[in-house]
Amino acid sequence: MATLNFPHEPMVQATCLSWVGVNRIVVGYNDGSVALWSIRPQVVVLRLPAHAAAVQDICSAYPSMPYLVASRPVEGFLRLIDLRRPSSEHTFHPSPIASIKGDLLDWSEHMQGFASAVPFNSPLNNSLDFMHYRHFPLPRKFFATSRESPPTCMAIGKVHPFALIGTADGKVWIANLPEIVFPSQDSIENAQLVLSSEFRPPPAPVAASGSGMGQETTLLGGVMYSTWANSTQHSARPSRGKAAASRPVSDNSDDENDQEAGEGSLGIVIHEGLTAVTSVAWHPNHDLGTWAAIGFASGLVLVKNLGFP
Repeated sequence: MATLNFPHEPMVQATCLSWVGVNRIVVGYNDGSVALWSIRPQVVVLRLPAHAAAVQDICSAYPSMPYLVASRPVEGFLRLIDLRRPSSEHTFHPSPIASIKGDLLDWSEHMQGFASAVPFNSPLNNSLDFMHYRHFPLPRKFFATSRESPPTCMAIGKVHPFALIGTADGKVWIANLPEIVFPSQDSIENAQLVLSSEFRPPPAPVAASGSGMGQETTLLGGVMYSTWANSTQHSARPSRGKAAASRPVSDNSDDENDQEAGEGSLGIVIHEGLTAVTSVAWHPNHDLGTWAAIGFASGLVLVKNLGFP
C-alpha cells in the first residue's frame, strides 16, 4: 500500500488521481497542486502549482501520451500540462469553471483528446466539450444539457469512441464522439438514451417502518450499433426545424436561452437526490468493451452489455 501525502503538510489532501504508467500516478490536491508519484520506490517525481483552487478531476492521456495531463479545478480554468516540460508547456480551456461535481473529465484514445464538462451561457446549463490535445483551447460541443438534467458523470470507452453520460434525473445517454465532433453530410448529431431510472421514496408512515422503498429502471436495449434515427434522441445542437422557423423571432433573450436548452425545457428542476446517476464506467478489456457499469445515488449498480440487443 502506498500513501501519497506530504508529512510536512498535514492540511494538504489528495482529491483525485490518474494512472500515468505502470509505476506512475499523477495526483491532484486540495491546495491546487498536481504531483507525479513513483509507486516503487515511493517518491515524488514532480510537483507543480497548477490551480488556485482544489483539483476536482485529473486525467492523463494514457497509454499513448501519458505525459499529457488535464486537470479540472473546483473554480478556475481547465488546464492541459506536458509533464516533460511543465513550466513552459501548458494551455487552458477559454471558459472558467465553477463546479462542485467531479467525474466529468476523461481521455479518448481513439479521438486523441479530452472530454470535459464546461460552463455554458448560464450557471444552470452545462455542456460537455471535446478538446483535441493539439487544439485544446478550441473545444467542440458534443452533448448539450438542459436545465432540468445537468450531467453528473461521464466515461469514454477504452476500446471504442462512445461516451457514456449520466445525468441528475436518473437518465444515461450514449454519444458517438466521431459522428458528433466530426459530422459528415449524412450523420446524425445526437446522443441516444440508454436507460431511465427514478427513485421513489415511500410515504412518511411507510418510511418509518423501513419498507416500501424502491427504484424503477427502464432499459431501452442495446443501442451502440442500432439505427439512431428511430429512437429517442438528444440533440447536441438543437435544431429549430420548419415549425420553429415559421414562428416570429422574439426580442426576449431569455426565451432564446430557454430554446437553446432544448425543446420542452422545464426550467429549474430539483430531482430526488437518490435518483441521480453518480458514476459510469466502461469495461477496459477488448473482448468486453461494450459492457458498462452504472451506479446510482440510491446504491443501485447496474452492469449491462450496451453493444447488443
